[in-house]
Amino acid sequence: MKLLELARAQKILDQLLELTTDAQTIKARQLIIRGLLEEMYKELTRDAQVSANGLFARMQYYHDLVNIPAELSKQANLLRIYGNKVAHDGEIEPSMANFLTACHVMHDLLAWYQEELELDALASFLTEHNATLFADRPQAKRHDLTCVVHSWRLTKTDERVTGIEIQALDENGVQVYIKLRDRPENGEGSQWSLLGRCMWQWATLNCINVSESSGAPNQYIDNHSTMMVLEPDYLMDVTSIAECISQNEMHPQLAILSRLISEGASQSMVQGIAVNNIFDDLMEDPQADYDELFRRSMDRAPIPMVALGIDAAKEIHTCIKNEHFPRLKAMAQLASKDEMMLEPSYISPRYGLQGRLDLLYKRGDKYCILELKSGSAPKFQPWSQHQAQVVGYNMLIRNSYPKGKLGTSSILYSRLPQKSLLHVVNTKKEERTLIMCRNRILGLWKQLAEDPAIFFAWLKTYDGSGLPQFSWAKLNKVQTLLGSLSPMEYEWYLEQIRLAVRETWYAKIGSLGSIGESSYGYNALWQLSREEKERRYRIIQSMKLQSATTNVLRFSRPDKTLISNFREGDVVIAYREELPVWGQEIIRAELIRLEDDHLELRARGVLNINLETMGSHTWALEHDLLETMLFGPLASITGFLTATPQKRHKLMGILEPEFDTVAHTSTDDIDAIIAQIDSAKDYCVIQGPPGTGKTSGLLTRYIKKLYHETKQTILVLSFTNRAVDEICLNLHKHDIPFIRTGRSQNIEEQLLENLIRGKRFFDIDNILRSNRVWVATVQSCNSWIQDLMSLKEEIGTLIIDEASQIIEPAILGILAKAQRCILVGDQNQLPPIISQDKADYSFTSNQLNDLCYSSYNRSMMERLYLKCKMQDWHQGHYMLQKHYRMHEEIASLINHYYQDSLHSALPRQNEPLSLPEASCQLDGRIIWIDTPKGSTAFYDDHHCQLILKLIKTFEALGELQDHNADLGIVAPFRAMIQALRNTLGKKYENITIDTVERFQGSERKVIILTLPLRESGELRNLEAVSDDGSVDRKLNVALSRAMDRIIILGNAALCSASPHYAFLIDKIHSAHKMIPSNHFIDDGR
Repeated sequence: MKLLELARAQKILDQLLELTTDAQTIKARQLIIRGLLEEMYKELTRDAQVSANGLFARMQYYHDLVNIPAELSKQANLLRIYGNKVAHDGEIEPSMANFLTACHVMHDLLAWYQEELELDALASFLTEHNATLFADRPQAKRHDLTCVVHSWRLTKTDERVTGIEIQALDENGVQVYIKLRDRPENGEGSQWSLLGRCMWQWATLNCINVSESSGAPNQYIDNHSTMMVLEPDYLMDVTSIAECISQNEMHPQLAILSRLISEGASQSMVQGIAVNNIFDDLMEDPQADYDELFRRSMDRAPIPMVALGIDAAKEIHTCIKNEHFPRLKAMAQLASKDEMMLEPSYISPRYGLQGRLDLLYKRGDKYCILELKSGSAPKFQPWSQHQAQVVGYNMLIRNSYPKGKLGTSSILYSRLPQKSLLHVVNTKKEERTLIMCRNRILGLWKQLAEDPAIFFAWLKTYDGSGLPQFSWAKLNKVQTLLGSLSPMEYEWYLEQIRLAVRETWYAKIGSLGSIGESSYGYNALWQLSREEKERRYRIIQSMKLQSATTNVLRFSRPDKTLISNFREGDVVIAYREELPVWGQEIIRAELIRLEDDHLELRARGVLNINLETMGSHTWALEHDLLETMLFGPLASITGFLTATPQKRHKLMGILEPEFDTVAHTSTDDIDAIIAQIDSAKDYCVIQGPPGTGKTSGLLTRYIKKLYHETKQTILVLSFTNRAVDEICLNLHKHDIPFIRTGRSQNIEEQLLENLIRGKRFFDIDNILRSNRVWVATVQSCNSWIQDLMSLKEEIGTLIIDEASQIIEPAILGILAKAQRCILVGDQNQLPPIISQDKADYSFTSNQLNDLCYSSYNRSMMERLYLKCKMQDWHQGHYMLQKHYRMHEEIASLINHYYQDSLHSALPRQNEPLSLPEASCQLDGRIIWIDTPKGSTAFYDDHHCQLILKLIKTFEALGELQDHNADLGIVAPFRAMIQALRNTLGKKYENITIDTVERFQGSERKVIILTLPLRESGELRNLEAVSDDGSVDRKLNVALSRAMDRIIILGNAALCSASPHYAFLIDKIHSAHKMIPSNHFIDDGR
């Protein structure tokens, strides 16, 4: 058969042949084969229209689809199982015979999937070494199994549903049958037929504590301890599940409803947050003064408190002081004596759960849980959703620590004057209810990711029966908004929701992704071995804890040469290496300092840990995933529906934007553009090509005009903290008062938390209400925009910089609250980054298809720019044409991306290159150094040595006076950045080395672009090609960072496989300079 593309099959074969002569350990080679098996099935299932998560499910799906021979299917599964054991069992040391068997199975798979592949060399190797296949594995008795669902049917008695029978394939590829009998007397969690509503073919099912049917091989039945976990790699937050349980009944639709609506803070919500903040601070200092604690809490989130007003703030202050503080203080005095952690996190791929506890403390050798609630409890019994929450935490703790280590689990209702500490005891009934509720929620998310029309058709007519009263307002609001939509708008809404939910799914459990890239999402945390993570540079290992303050941890890094893809500002998790990540508490944190020999983390919570004990462990660091960023677009999409129909239609591109008459007659280009922007009643899109001064010139001057000539509230947003800081620095230069929210490394005085620190409510209220210019990232703004609207009558002008890097759903809710918006960016530079591989809109409406929606990662800025051009709405879009950065020779490399309309503004951009008298190979503005193919993934030591020589040569020529301002190095991978840092050392630590994504918006006199490639297939990792193929956005950004010179290192033959690089290489060949790398090394100058 020819199911696998010949070129892809050949690549896999070549790598297998390399392994036969490789000097790596057998284990390392076995792990590479595991990756090749994954790569093969990723390619085979690339166009699958089913949801099959992970290698296990994809293999079963594909074997069934193409009817692969039973023996080959069995051998493929045995190879997958053995590869998993090698990856996760540190005790296993594969033998040469094991390696040969793995190669044998891969040979047979390649032969079956691509019959034209020439396999003689591998076959000869296998014959010469007497390679054999896997022997049959004896079937051991088991109570837990993981399987892939093939089909199911509901069982009935007298037309009454009594259970469900599931046909599935276990991890060995063996067909199994699972019979689950409904037991309504044990609650909804034992009503197994509910699984029929949420399962899908090829879903992974984790069957816990099932019984083998006597006399029936491979058949299982439920018992009183059985639990069934659907798609366990999809970790769901315990709190979000527990909130769907009321009076011991499940309401899974609440999980969706709560994500669809974003509301301003209520008094009870603000009070609850303040209670938790005060308790956290008391755990650090139980004797702290109440008023100081309350002030500190307000400093953390002043906007919601001020939005409620002075009367509400006084009530909150008094209520907490009189009714909560005594119990908070008493509990803090008791618990702070022990080793404890505030907000420790746990994950459980067994149960598909994750959670962050309020407080974990050790009493003796047992771990105790405390969950803080700021309300009261009915009749001294926990509310059912609070009970369910602690039940879930108990499951996480029990999963993480040895048996018998779980102590008491309690809920502190801080408002109860008596019996405020209520203990929680788990029962199997409650645990099953929690897991079944999780499964049903997951089934709804899956449905929304594929066809949201089914759910929303039901939701539009749902009467709310059975729902708790607090959710009625949200339901009514969503129903009212949906009811106001035309059929066309309703279709638009469903598609936006579908792709937004799909994005969260892919981020959590992975997409098929690019060939050679990981098919995992967040689940790589436990699915990949440490060796595989190290090979992908996504882990820092062998760290030692040196110090721990309240929430700052310092770790040493013993291996200074270790290459990784971390950077300061990353959200990360830290955990002890000797335990699995799911078998301990994990520390969620921000990476605030990264040096060669140490790093520092700011933990999300207060720590009081035993430094001597924790310092004896070695630790690992990996990347984290923030739930708020994942689900935020859903509420933003729904928030857009609150805008008037006319406003929605203009921003969608249905109606033409309106403009006032422009009377400006200035000859200054920027003034003329500002006049055009100022005339916009709805929106204006400004494309700012590289170096055109869109932020420092245009944007800042327009904000200044608005500030001095109007009384508007102005909201200025950007995608990254770095870009926000640049805006702030420009505003500061022009003496424009503003408030910056969120975190910043460069802005101090105007940072919100600094402006209000130590001030009284009236002063804070005045600061917030009188401020007219707000600057933030989009993510930060989405967290407080609802409350800001309580302080301001309206947002007059919304300005979004870097708008071409932001997905449309992320800003829709904010746009609904602004009178007008200005989108500034460049669609020919970096696009939004998403997890989905294929994310195209699928509209049936011709009107929607004419609005320039293409894929989920097309920004609104690009879409409206294209729509305005298509409709000849000339006032709605404008491109800046005068650039101030690049020399004209360098600009010529990218000018075709802008229809050759860019022209230089300064005399220096046309001056000849000033050269020293001594001859030198670096005598051109544009030079390509042709290098051999690389031998390692994502970095190249040869490039590192070439760059070191380039730097020394520039120093000798006197062209490197200021390391930071004069030279920048653009590298496509974080691993290459780390390798360069190791090579260049302390002497050159001030030279900026970064990815093209981080370089956008920056400039240097000289740019060195390194392109470490092993084969042409890796080019896709360097490219970001526009939908029509006309622009390589990454290449555009990389080249346009240079003012005076650009030096490119790469293998010209490999790079020429890309039409954009081929065009560049041809241009450099004909008009500039190409040097073989060995000539440059040998030259000595």
